[in-house]
Amino acid sequence: MAGRDRQSHTVKVSVLEPSSPSAPGVLEQNLIGIRERGIQVDVMTYDVQAGERLETSGVRERGRMLSAALLESGSDYVVAARGGYGASDLLRCLDWPALAGIPAKMMVGFSDITALQAALYTRLGWSGLHGPMPGSILWGKGPDV
Repeated sequence: MAGRDRQSHTVKVSVLEPSSPSAPGVLEQNLIGIRERGIQVDVMTYDVQAGERLETSGVRERGRMLSAALLESGSDYVVAARGGYGASDLLRCLDWPALAGIPAKMMVGFSDITALQAALYTRLGWSGLHGPMPGSILWGKGPDV
């Protein structure tokens, strides 16, 4: 958070599932610990009315969610709840000119989320963080999280 006064700024993260859904209850449980650390969390959920996640309508909905998270002006980081197949499908859904006109935002995740991080870095110069995802059962409980 270079250039920001840490004492007067509450960190806000947008959490979404750009690929696979989280295991039932896992994301909600892990977000408790994040919130207890004073981080404001905005969770964007997949609209099941959009249809199957990997079909055209599902890709559009996941792309809409990712775009909204990246373009959210009050959010400091975009955190993938978990990885999974289909992240690279979202690249064609992003409004690259709009993203180029906003301050850099870091995307956190790993696995298939790396495709999103690599595209954001290549096209916009935005850094990513290969880090834990709260929708995964691999989420840790230690201070490193």
